[in-house]
Amino acid sequence: MADKLENYKRDDHYKKELNMKSLIISERDKIAAIMENEKAVEFFIHRGDLLLGDIYTAKVENIMPSIDAVFVNLGNNRMGFLHASDIPGQGHLSDRVQPNQKLLVQIVKEPTSNKGPRVNTGISLPGRFLVLTTENTNVSVSRKIVDYQERNRLKAMVSLLKPPGVGIVVRTEAEGKDEYDLEEDFKMLWDLWKDISDKHENHKYPGLVYRDLDFIYRVIRDAYTSEIDEVVLDTAGGQVKAQQILKNWTGKDVEITLHKEGNILSARGVEREILISLQTKVELPSGGYLFIQTTEAMSVIDVNSGRFTTSRTLRETVLKTNLEAAHEIGRQLKLRNIGGMIVVDFIDMDERKDQINVLEAFENALMSDRAKPQIGQLSDLGLVELTRRRQGQSLQEIFGHQCSNCNGSGLIFEINLSGELRRVRGDEQQQDRSQDRNDWRSQRSNRSGRGGMQRRYEQRRRPSYDPQQQTDETRDTKPPEEESATGIHTEDEVMEREAPENPQSEEIENEFESEFDEEGNYEEETSEDEAENFSPDSKYNVKAEDVTGVFTLTPREARESE
Repeated sequence: MADKLENYKRDDHYKKELNMKSLIISERDKIAAIMENEKAVEFFIHRGDLLLGDIYTAKVENIMPSIDAVFVNLGNNRMGFLHASDIPGQGHLSDRVQPNQKLLVQIVKEPTSNKGPRVNTGISLPGRFLVLTTENTNVSVSRKIVDYQERNRLKAMVSLLKPPGVGIVVRTEAEGKDEYDLEEDFKMLWDLWKDISDKHENHKYPGLVYRDLDFIYRVIRDAYTSEIDEVVLDTAGGQVKAQQILKNWTGKDVEITLHKEGNILSARGVEREILISLQTKVELPSGGYLFIQTTEAMSVIDVNSGRFTTSRTLRETVLKTNLEAAHEIGRQLKLRNIGGMIVVDFIDMDERKDQINVLEAFENALMSDRAKPQIGQLSDLGLVELTRRRQGQSLQEIFGHQCSNCNGSGLIFEINLSGELRRVRGDEQQQDRSQDRNDWRSQRSNRSGRGGMQRRYEQRRRPSYDPQQQTDETRDTKPPEEESATGIHTEDEVMEREAPENPQSEEIENEFESEFDEEGNYEEETSEDEAENFSPDSKYNVKAEDVTGVFTLTPREARESE
């Protein structure tokens, strides 16, 4: 990945004029980006089975009063989380919903690696200028429209269009539009809502009812503004479609550039920006840098001055680094789509004036964020806490995969005890090893207590084999602790030790598995006398007649610990 980034830095093919704002759309890869000054401002990625804004017919599966929530089936046994606050009505949760009840829900948070999607019974259908909602029946206007007379004009026009039972939100793009544009947008949304309602009534089983319009329409609707100087697509069909959409909205022909040579994301620098946004370390213009790390509980951002030493005083160095960091953090949060709790560790500042300047710059950098971050105060330790509403998947969740070597921990621990190397590859694998050891001991004690396993259908199951082969092959019946202490082996030696094939071994293994039910519980019960006489040392006192011809299972822990 580092070599690829260096190649991008040397490649000037994608460079355009400075201060040019471009909308790059790859219909083939379902990835789009707004580029400004050769840097990405925002990514639009359309990937996954459960997408933000999808509308489903769902069935109530589990009502959980203990967590004040309901789990609903979205189809194919995919569960959605529905909180009680998102269910209309008052009173106890069991009075508002019933088991197997059919609901119309919309995905408001996409699933993560360990959580399913969150859904809401309030439906929102966005248009170019308006948003139709079922959660309330009011008319509201975007806060970004600050002119008092314009707000009243838009609210009056929309109030005449609104039918009972739904609400309408006037978007920022509606500023300055006439009644005809708003009416056309509302008719499209109203027809769409009636179509969704009819499909929901006819749905007998859980499943998808509506998915937002195609990728090009979604990107242009959400990303295109009058500030965009250039729109570039990679397909001829997409070029025609984008021209038609923009002509209907703007009333004039908008030039759409068709990219023909190579991949549009690579040539225009979008892939380079994605790779940079996936890095933990982010460089700042003056030599400082950020460390951005996401955990299960929160995301943490650390600000460091790095090589920045050109300022005359320490105060000036700290202030300039923090101001650059505040601007870059606002950009990185949008690019990476980081949600939830976020803690920023700015460099400590002694002057109160400097702290106010940095906090004000940070708020300005987050002002254009659609996720509406909520910022707390700057603490005495230079920490700023903020929350950012989670919507779609983060960039790391879309393009990242768990490492098979470290199980996602990022570290492989090596412990050297008396010359013997032990490797621990994460907490999850360590728990598996302990479980394997306990299962091995349980199997050995059960086999000793019964005085040998009974063979069922011996003559019919046993295939032909060479008796000499069984005589020559020996089995190690030591527990994992003793086996690892007998000698030191390298990893190559462990990998080369393969268990020889033995037909009778398969017979005994099948008989051993038949003694347990599907959940791994032994079918026979140990008597009280056997339980009283059992001692921890007896599990290693195996009689010769008990193990003759018996296949000894070597647990996985014994092999990996070497």
